[in-house]
Formats: sequence, C-alpha cells, structure tokens
Amino acid sequence: MNLIDSLNSNEKIYASSYYIVLHDIDKNSLNNSLEIIENSLKGNNLEAKRLNNKQLAIFLKYSYDKDFDEREFDKYAEKDYMKHIWPENVQFKTLSTKQNDKTLTQFVITDYPLKVDNAWAQELFDIPNTKVIMKCKPVEKYKAIKRIDNAINELLSQSTLGKASSQIDKQTHLESLQILLEGLQNDNEVFFDTTLIITAYDIGKDTTNKKYVRRKLREYGFKFSEMFGRQIESYFSAGINTYNKTNISRGLNSSIIASSFPFVSNAILDNNGLLIGENKLPTFVDFFRRDDERVNSNTVIIGKSGSGKSYATKMLLANLASDNAKVFILDPENEYANLANNLKGRVLDVSSSKNGRINPFHIIMSIDDENADGTSNSFYSHLQFLEEFFRLILQGINSDSLELLNKVIVEIYNQKGITAKTDLTKLRAKDFPIFQDLAEEIDRRVEKEKDEYNLSCYKVLSNYVSKFRRGGRNSALWNGFTTFNPTENFVVFNFQKLLSNKNNLIGNAQMLLVLKWLDNEVIRNRDYNILNNADRKIVVAIDEAHVFIDEKFPIALDFMYQLAKRIRKYNGMQIVITQNVKDFVGSPDIARKSSAIINVSQYSFIFSLSPNDMSDLCTLYEKAGQINENETDNIVNLPRGSAFLITGPANRTNIRIIATPHVREIFEN
Repeated sequence: MNLIDSLNSNEKIYASSYYIVLHDIDKNSLNNSLEIIENSLKGNNLEAKRLNNKQLAIFLKYSYDKDFDEREFDKYAEKDYMKHIWPENVQFKTLSTKQNDKTLTQFVITDYPLKVDNAWAQELFDIPNTKVIMKCKPVEKYKAIKRIDNAINELLSQSTLGKASSQIDKQTHLESLQILLEGLQNDNEVFFDTTLIITAYDIGKDTTNKKYVRRKLREYGFKFSEMFGRQIESYFSAGINTYNKTNISRGLNSSIIASSFPFVSNAILDNNGLLIGENKLPTFVDFFRRDDERVNSNTVIIGKSGSGKSYATKMLLANLASDNAKVFILDPENEYANLANNLKGRVLDVSSSKNGRINPFHIIMSIDDENADGTSNSFYSHLQFLEEFFRLILQGINSDSLELLNKVIVEIYNQKGITAKTDLTKLRAKDFPIFQDLAEEIDRRVEKEKDEYNLSCYKVLSNYVSKFRRGGRNSALWNGFTTFNPTENFVVFNFQKLLSNKNNLIGNAQMLLVLKWLDNEVIRNRDYNILNNADRKIVVAIDEAHVFIDEKFPIALDFMYQLAKRIRKYNGMQIVITQNVKDFVGSPDIARKSSAIINVSQYSFIFSLSPNDMSDLCTLYEKAGQINENETDNIVNLPRGSAFLITGPANRTNIRIIATPHVREIFEN
C-alpha cells in the first residue's frame, strides 16, 4: 500500500491518454459521426467513451499542462471549470514558448519516412513529457486525385540520372503514390491534409526533453521544423481547434492514418488490482473482477525451467494472501515452506503424519448439509468417496470383496453411532472410525462367517488391509484420527517425499484424500461467506501440475478439470502452474481435459518456452483465442522474468513480473 501511494503521489507515473476530437458545422452530423466512431472502437476491443463535462474540462486542462492532479476537479463547481483550465501566463520567444514555469518547444513534422510499419505513430505519441496533436482535414476526392496525379507526373519528369540512392528513393516514392491513387479510386479511401505537431515540455531553462524529442524524431526517420520565429502560429495550431497556420501538411490517405495506431500499449490498470509487474506502466490486475469480459479468476502459468514462473507464482500468492484470501498449495518440490512460515501459515508433509494426518474415514461436511428428511448429504457422499479410495489402494481386489468392504464400512460407522441422520457438526475427530477399527471388524467377520465364499472374501480383505492397520508398513500415514485441521489462511501440502518414493498407488490415494479435503474447503468457504456476510476469496494452486498428471491415475487432472469449472461459483480461483507442456497434451483424454482447463481459465501467464514446446502450446490454446505466429516468436524470445499475459481472447500484452521488496523478502528469506 505504501508503494502504491508513492507511485500515486510522490514518484508520479503518468499514463498516456488518447483522444479523438471531431469538428463539424452540423451538430446532428457530429453526433452521428461520434456514435459510429465509438461503436467501431468498442467493436474492435478498444475501450472508448464520450467525455462528459468534467472529463472534457480535464482533457482541455491536459492539452495545456500535465502537472496537475485531475482529482482537483472534484472540488470545483461545473460553472467554474473553465477558470482552472487556462495557463496563467504565456510568453512567446523566437524558438520556444514560455507557459507558466514550463518552456515549450513545438516540432512540426515536415516529411515522413518512405516506408513505415504498422503502428508507426505509436513511438511518437508515447514520448515522455510531450503532447502530440495529429490534425486531419478531409480533402475532396477529385482534388486529392488531381494532387496525386500532379505529384506522379512531376516525379516522372525528373531526370533518370543521379545517385543510385536518390533513384531508389524516387522509385519508392512513385510506387507509394501509385498505391495511394489506386486506393482513392478503387477502395473508397479518404484523403486528408495531415499536420503532426509534437510539443516538448521542459522546466525553466532545462532542454533535456527538447533534445530527447529531437533525437527520437531523427532515429525514427522523420524530418521536422522547430518553427523558428513562428511560435505563436505553432502554439495555437497545437491546440484543440481547427486553427492551423503552420502551413505544413502532408496528404495521407485513411489507411495510412489508421495504421498509425498510436494506442498500442495494452496497459492493465484495474481498480483494486494487485501490483504484479509493469510494461510501460505498472500492471494492476483484479483477478476477481467480473464483467462481460472477465468471467472467472482461474489462472494458468506456463514456462520452461528458469523462465521466472515460480517467482511469479510466489509473488502472486503472497499478494493474494495479503488480501485475506484463503490459499492452498499442492507443492511437489517443497518450494513454498518459506512463504508459508513467513505468512504464519501451515505446511503438511503428506508422506507422513508428522505435521498432521487426514483420516480417510473422517467425514468433512458443509454447513448447508442437511436434507429435508434429516439425512446428511455428506454421509452418503463420503461413502462414495471411500469406495473410490479403496478401489485405488486395494488395486486388483475382486468386486465381491469390495462390495463386502462397503458394508463393513457402514457397520463401523454405526458402531461409532454415526448414521445418515447423525448431526456431524457435533462430532470430534476422535469420534470417527480409523483403519484399526476396520481391520478389527474384518477379523471378527473372518471368525464368525459361515458362508465359504464370503469367508474367502473377508480373508482377502484382511490381507489387503493388514498393511494399513497398527504395525503395518503404511499405518503411519492413515491409521489414526485426523490431526490436520488448520485455521491458518495459507496452507501448503508438501508432496516432495511422497512423489520421490515412486509409490504411485499410495501417492495417488493420498492425493485423492487431499483433493477431497480441498473440495470441501472450497464449499465451506462459501458457507462461511454466507453465514458471516463476508467476501473471503479461496485460492487453490497446483504447482508443477505436470508432475501430478498420470494417464493411469487421472485423479489430479480430473480434480483440476472439475474445479476449474466450479470454483467460480464459490468465490474462488484455481492456479495451475507447469513447465512441461507436453505432459498436458499426452493422450487424447489428457489433451481434452487440459484444453478444457485452459478454455475456462481467464488469465494466462506464458513465460519463455523452447521452440519445441510451441506446437503443443498452440494445440492447448486452439479453442482459447489461439496463439498466432507473431505471438509464438514473442514467447520464444521473452527474457527471464517477463511473461505474455492473456486476460481475454483479444487482450494480450507482455509484462515484466515485479515483486515489491517487502513481498520478495517474504518468499525469499
């Protein structure tokens, strides 16, 4: 907050503003033109709005000076706006104009480069400490054609002798004029007399900005006049009016003016957004903004090792935590322990019960759990979960034994006094059954069972369950009451040891248990908000998501796929981080679900990738706005710490990720 206040008040950062001003002799015609322009811009994903009186006053003030706080106009009555617009004094000199405490230098463009790229005016319009005015006055078609004809004839009449460079310039000029003439005659182009005036602002006798503009214009290939002895004409011609006494203009057709496209900087400055980086301006993103364009908060972070994605993820999670979000992280490489400790969070090593245990038989319920008949949704839902859990850890068991197991599980709940009508909110962790209870009940049934086939099934169950009971090799993991019930808002599940053991069955079963627990946390967070009239956000981050993707055990991918579609309704956000794009497009089923996760993710941070990964990336984004050829080259060549940020199908920009010093200290130390 201190840093943002500093950017806003002390070390001020100015954003460029772009205005289109129309002049007409007929008010109805002017209104119609404005409406067409407004709709055209919005139809092409350019935010545009017509100015009201207050905004118009601010615009006029900016046309003279940028060093004021536009919030000052909140204090003025509308009738007094004009008093606060004009400069207090103006004095004209031979090569500059003195306005209040500023020295103004006017540069009028006299000639353009023979060839320019798209957005050729963007660099001109974005030079710091300047005001740029492009005045375009339409020329009648027959007059425009006549002028171009005369210019072509003049070029053709010139000698074919001379320097080779001059001949090339002449040929290029001739070709451009012919294209211009063709556009006017065949493509309904409009021809404009165009004057481009750049005003540089310096303080007192300082000439730094003046020299900078002069150097930049030469770099870009523009010729210019500093209007020696003509400061009055250039000063008033650079105003918001039809006055133009510079007598310097260039005929440009509408497509050339359109391709000047000065507003290419896709700055993201969301109100109440988090400061996550910068391009030309600081980048503020409100991940929980909702409108026609932003429909959810889901985020994908992709990048090769060393590209800066982990740094970005930690920065993002630290900032979300600072905004009182409840954050849960699946961490396969033990990267987030520092961050959790510094934020007074909690770390659970899921390979043991050392830091806490989740009892598979512990029923986690939501507050709005009860049905009309008094039965519990959570009870039946948990029985279904346990069937899936045991099918995973008892791989190879026959279906009859599994069915008997389901009945035994209901029985051990009944022995604890737990049925579908039990008020689960009054139960403590030690009131639920554990693996030892299950094993002992199976032992009793082995002793009492008379049916030979059922007896053989119980013996199979006894054999399978033995490794989870007291003294069994996996007893430390699950045989005991739940001791993990964090109240902290920042919780890390450390999967490092579990994944390094290469025991896929146990690893995936523990993952299923953690994901079930997380699923309930998402629901409980919504219930908490309803009961307390709160707005607490919940964030689930899956780091190195490719590590959790297994074609034989699609548990994690299914969870990400389902959660991505549902978490929006629960005031939540899913963040999926990966460096291995190929694992995301493995089998057709994995590719389908991975693409679906991308499709329902509002935000994408794509860091530098190797050229070999770009084909897979393009496949993933095929139905999510696509990645075009220019963007592909851009992503491959991104420097470390920079990302290609997508906030919508048509809103994409490069940003350099920045963590403020305090935030960086939280996750680095």
